[in-house]
This record gives sequence, C-alpha cells and structure tokens, in this order.
Amino acid sequence: DETAASSVVRGRRLQSPGLSAASLLRGETGVTVNEGGGYGALSTAAVRGATAAQMPVLLAGVRLNDDITGTADLSLVPLWLLSRVEVYRGNAPMEADPWGIGGAIFFEPRRPKGPEAAAGLGTGSFGYGSAHARVGMGNAHGGALFGVRYEGARNDYTYVDDGGTSFDAGDDVARRRRNADAGTLDGWALATLGPRSDLDVDLLAHELSRSQGVAGVGLAPNRAARLAIRRSLYGVRTRLTCGALCRVQTGVSFLRTRSDFDDPLFELGLGDRRLAATGERVEATTLVRVLPWARGELSMHLRGAHEALAIHTDSEVGNVQSARTQGRLALGVSQGLRSGVRGALLGALDLQSTRTPREEAVRVLPALRATLRIPLGRHALLANAASYVRQPTLGELYGISGAVRGNPALGSERGLSADLGFRALDLSRGSWGSAGLAAFVYGRVARDLVAYRRSSLGYVTPYNVGEARVLGAELEAAARLFRRVLLRASATLADPRDTGSATEGNTLLPFQSRLLATAEMEWELPAIPLLGVSEAHLAVRYQHQTSRYADPTGLVVIPEQGNLGVELDALFARGHVRAQVRATNLLASRRFDTVGTPLPGRALYASTEVLF
Repeated sequence: DETAASSVVRGRRLQSPGLSAASLLRGETGVTVNEGGGYGALSTAAVRGATAAQMPVLLAGVRLNDDITGTADLSLVPLWLLSRVEVYRGNAPMEADPWGIGGAIFFEPRRPKGPEAAAGLGTGSFGYGSAHARVGMGNAHGGALFGVRYEGARNDYTYVDDGGTSFDAGDDVARRRRNADAGTLDGWALATLGPRSDLDVDLLAHELSRSQGVAGVGLAPNRAARLAIRRSLYGVRTRLTCGALCRVQTGVSFLRTRSDFDDPLFELGLGDRRLAATGERVEATTLVRVLPWARGELSMHLRGAHEALAIHTDSEVGNVQSARTQGRLALGVSQGLRSGVRGALLGALDLQSTRTPREEAVRVLPALRATLRIPLGRHALLANAASYVRQPTLGELYGISGAVRGNPALGSERGLSADLGFRALDLSRGSWGSAGLAAFVYGRVARDLVAYRRSSLGYVTPYNVGEARVLGAELEAAARLFRRVLLRASATLADPRDTGSATEGNTLLPFQSRLLATAEMEWELPAIPLLGVSEAHLAVRYQHQTSRYADPTGLVVIPEQGNLGVELDALFARGHVRAQVRATNLLASRRFDTVGTPLPGRALYASTEVLF
C-alpha cells in the first residue's frame, strides 16, 4: 500500500541471538510494545492509540490473532524462519482489514533458492538457552523449509521492590524474580509450489508447546501458578496472475490455541484451581485485483470466518461458550493520472453473527477509506481518511491470560481517522551515500473507544471510553554512509485524550506514552582474513519511552524507560559458521511493563550457527 505509513525489517536484524519479535518491533517507528515479563511472557504491539486486538498480525497470509486474548502473541513468532517484516501504521492493505484503526504486521517466511541446512545453539543471561535445526531445498519451481527449535529461560533476574512507595527509596529491596521460567518447543513446515510462473501456492504448518510460570506483579509475586500453551496453525495461500490484467489471491487457514492454567494456591484470581481456555478459528479469503483500463484498478476482497472461544473450569461455575460467524465484502477502485497522481476509494460491509452468554445478535459494520498519493519528483505526498465501526473481539469480551481479563460489557467502537504524510526517497545522493526521511501527522476521534486499565487485582481489563481523540506525529530518517554505515532514527509524539470525561484532572488515556524515540547505527566491518572472518557487522540501538498512566485517574504511573543495546555478527570458515553476540539494557535501566511487571536488566546473549 503506497499511501500508508509503513516500514520494513529484513536481513541481519532478524537473526540476533535472544531477540524476540517484540524486541524487534519495539525499535520501529510508532510501535508500542507491551510485555508481561522476560522471555516467554505475553507480548503484543499496537500503534496510534489503538489496542493490540485492533492490529492484525499475519504470517504467510495467515492471521495469528487468536480468540483467547484477541491479540497476536509476538513471543510465539519465529524470527529465525522469516525473511521480511512489514509494519503498517494506521492504514493497511485491503487483505489485512480493518482499515484506519490499528495498522497491520505482515511476517513473510524465508523461501530457499537451493539446498540448505543449518543447526545452532544459543545461551544467555537469566538461564536463557536455545537450539534449532532447519533444512530446506528449492529451485525456480518451488521450495520447502522445515525447522524445529527449543527456546527457554529461567527469567530469574533481580528487580527492585519499592513496597508500593515509589517516592520513598528507604524501603526498596532487591529481589529475584521467581516462577517466571518458560520453555518453548515448536516446529514449522513451509512449502512453496510454483510449477507455473503465473501460479504460486504457499503451504504452512505449525505446532507449538510452551510451559511457563505465571510470576505475577512485583509486589505480589506468584509462587505456584503455571500455564501451558498449545497452538496448531495450518494454512494454504495461492496467488494467480492472469496475464497483465488480473491477480487473484486466496487463502484458507485453521488456528487452534489452548491455554491451561494451574493455580493450586488461588494466586491468579480465576475462581478455581484449573482453567482451560480454547480458541479456534477457520477462515477463508479471496482477493481479486483487475486492471480494466489504463492506470485504473478494481479490487474485491471476500472474507468468511467462524471463531469460537470456550472457557472451562473444574467447578464449571465460570464456564463460557461464545462464537462468532462473519462475512466481509470489500470493494475498491483506484485511478492514476499521467502526472502520477493516484487516488483510491475503498468500502466494506462486515456481517457478524455473535453468540455469547449475554446476547445473540447480528450486526452490519460499515467501513470506508479514501487515499491520495501525489508524486513530487522522487518524493511523495500521502493522505488517508477512514471511518469504521468495530465489534469487540471474543478475546476482549471473555478472553483470559496471565495479565489480561476480558470485559463482557464492552460495546461497539466507531470512529474517524486521517493522516497526512511526506515521504522523501534519496533525499540527498553523492559519493558519501544517500539519505531519506518520512513524516506523518495523524488524528483519530472515536466513540466508545476500547482502551485498557489496570485493576486493583493486578491484571488489566478493556473498557469503553465514551469519547476520545488521539493526535500525533511520526518522523523517521535514515542515511547510508560510504556503503558501510547505516543510520536510522525516529520519534513519535502522541496526545491521546479522554474528551468525554466530566471529571477534572487527568484526561490522558491509560498505557499511552506521549513520546517514543529510537536511534540505531549499523556498521559493516571489513573482513579479517587472518582471523578467518569473511564478513562482520556491528550495531548499536537505543529506544526510549516516556512514562504512562496505568489507570484513567492517573494515580498509577509506569516510569519512563530506555534500552541501549549492542550487537556483533561475524561469519567464519568461508561463510559456514556464524557467531553472534548481543548485549541489552547496557545502562541497567529500571524497566516495567503493563501490569507493573519488572523487565530484565542488563543481559548478554550469544549464539553459534553452522551453515551447510
């Protein structure tokens, strides 16, 4: 989508030891990442004042958002199997839907071009360890990639317990995190079949098993609560090119996620010792693009899905059965002029039939979006405007995790959004290198906006904000110097407000930082034949996030935090051995996330991989 605010991550940034998808996305412009602790904790991403449930996350065209929480858990995404990550802020391509709310994230898997095999080991701070192996094959007619990986950590890092008196350092005590261990075993199978140049078929299969402790917040750590997660994901995507005038993409997928909570000491407030939450979704999509006339394009997107969320307890008191069936029709038309100006108009109707313990209802939800792109030489002026109506997901209504609880009383959200941007490519070119920048301003007004707040029991729950608006600006710049050094920086300013509150005092929305800033440098080092180093890279990255409120009144504050990291990557033995080292939080900053959970301090990770 040429008019959307977006960024792309690829290459070495996906291969750092101990790096999670959440940590990767934290360095992207405008992306707010919420984590519930160290490795293995629930991690989600959101942009522009939206919630994580409003951001579709897709892997090879298959939606990863599950119905237990309504979000995509980024800690389950396998960076080691990816070739590219595309991040859209605010507006996204038609196949992502919805538009104008929370953008989208597309994870694209690697596709082997020939025979390959690799195996590697990793180790790191706080008991982190990993092992993986993969084998692949491919040619001009298709390819396949199979991989298995184990990753785990004790997460026994130390943190400062302030006893609930953040303004009195006299009672601060250093404690060690406990019952926060996590271990994950997952396997992936990817295949691309392309017997003809105009048809591609992608097959995806995934099985995952994770066991972890549910540590709780710093002031009230849990001692015995455990969580086991199982996930099965299968999908097929086809892409057909009908000459120069037509493109058709179809997809079918199945996702099943089960979370089993074991709470023998009743530390999680579940009301029972054991609780099982199961979410399932079957989905089918079709996207057709036709070029019927010069510089014109017609698009149609069809989506049908059935989702179900079931919660069972030993006593059956808290049992919940909910389901939703939906069909979506989206149509779009775009037209370009000889001057290069291009505009588009897209509209959609979403028919949803929902059955929950509170109601059985059928709703029609409309959406509309208009876009404009005006070229200015190598640069472009971009504009988007959209309206939407959104039903809460089943996960937002009844979902459950270690840190999040659903709210059955949530109502529909409706709103308007707009953004205006300028993108400059090759802003300056010379023998020294090149530079570029992009800047966007955006606004959003909503009625019954879905936001989150922390409860007195320590977890967070969604609620409707009667009237709200979010204003913001995003700026990113990059420069490549002498072909060896890449510099990137970004800043996001936001002013998220509850405009309908009748009470005086704080009007800032919970869990929304007013400033996100990132800076990074990547340096391609010269080869060192004497040491057998054929290629090496050094990277330094810093991210800063200002303080946030955890409740609507502004009484609970999550402090500002920063993270300085360094990475070194080297290839030995003619490219057959890769060694990597990554250090994080070098300044040992105190960091917290959504429910006041302390995040790890200074840490070191290393890995070695043999490439065949």
